[in-house]
Amino acid sequence: MAGHIEALDATRLRVHGEMSFATVPGLHREAAPLIAQAVSPLRIDLGVVSRADSAGLALLVHWLRQGRNRGLDIHFSNLPAQLSAIVQASGLEGLLAPSGRPGQGVIR
Repeated sequence: MAGHIEALDATRLRVHGEMSFATVPGLHREAAPLIAQAVSPLRIDLGVVSRADSAGLALLVHWLRQGRNRGLDIHFSNLPAQLSAIVQASGLEGLLAPSGRPGQGVIR
């Protein structure tokens, strides 16, 4: 199953399908212009992600860096259990924890 990104408006995106080694390059290309035009805070809903692996986590971190470079606060919501487990196993809870600083991810 492919992944794709739905732009709900200038402050909200929704990721559909897989966030895996196979789909992350396409998701990256699709998200780049949407993030470049987004308004802070940007909320990225992961609730309909069907499968994720470490490449999906790397993409989240990349989006945070993009946000930080633009002064954009990015919030991730509805993190799938599979992705949450990878975050914990990778020790990245601190990077993705709420901080209130632009470019930092908030997972709810």
